[in-house]
Amino acid sequence: MRPSDARRISARILLSWALLSAIGLLGVRYAIEVLIPPWMLAAETLGSSYIPVLKYRREAEGERLIMTALVTRPIYVQEKLALPRGAFIDVSIDALHILVPFVILFTLLVAWPVASLRQRARLFAAGLAAALGVSMLTTPALLAGRFDLMLIEYAAQAGMKYDTPGVVYWMIFCESGGLWLLPLLAAPLCVVVCARWERTRST
Repeated sequence: MRPSDARRISARILLSWALLSAIGLLGVRYAIEVLIPPWMLAAETLGSSYIPVLKYRREAEGERLIMTALVTRPIYVQEKLALPRGAFIDVSIDALHILVPFVILFTLLVAWPVASLRQRARLFAAGLAAALGVSMLTTPALLAGRFDLMLIEYAAQAGMKYDTPGVVYWMIFCESGGLWLLPLLAAPLCVVVCARWERTRST
């Protein structure tokens, strides 16, 4: 790669990052409200003792995605009741934090060199599907993980042990770099899928 090509690609990445970040800041509410229904379906599979209800809320500390968990059966830590049936528990995450994978993914797809606008459109279509998949793997788990983390902290304060569910480990992975890694892997996958589709059409 020539130095001029590297500079051009770097400039495109920086410009795309700035533009997409601005779009995210302005449109975070609309993006989240569109995605709440599929996120809620995914969240329902992660918790068997509660029904999750997701909503967007603007608060003093910023914009948040809130999960209100309606406890449908008593939750015990060892033999001690931690949450009774009918309790409502709120957990939340920063709304802009949720959009990080979207910005990373589409920054890479915008900067990726293509030969035509048609190829760019196909790449973006693949990116939309990939973005939905990445968000389904991360956002519901971040919320469900925080719910279970609350129970772990409750058990620790009471001097008891609460077995850590797998969703907590996945939440920790997401927060420890997974929100960056998943879109970084998804972007080249979109390119490969589109390239194979192009070759299939040409044969």
